[in-house]
Amino acid sequence: MERASGKRVGRRQRGGFTIAEVMLVIIMIGLLASIGGGVWVGTYNSMLVKKAARDFVLAAKYARVMAIERQQPYKMTLDIESGGFFVSTSGWNEETEEAEETVVQDYYSRPVAFEGKVAF
Repeated sequence: MERASGKRVGRRQRGGFTIAEVMLVIIMIGLLASIGGGVWVGTYNSMLVKKAARDFVLAAKYARVMAIERQQPYKMTLDIESGGFFVSTSGWNEETEEAEETVVQDYYSRPVAFEGKVAF
């Protein structure tokens, strides 16, 4: 069947994609995701190292300020077992009449455990 304009009537054009086109798009998305995932893992590990370094410096500054303010020794200890560090102070226990070391745990200081693959 033809009209005067020369176009055929009765056949419809089908819209859509072939399976090859769909597979090509899926493969391209997979490649982009794998590249992005690799970059993200590297950035995440870098962020963990920077956070650990920042926590260490802040704890050192806190120990210094407290030692000056309270006029008693404060020290930072690396804890190999837990993979972190903590601030401690020495004090005199009047009940036992002995010097004892106390881990500082307050609003500004707490023992820190490194996350991920971060280690000293």
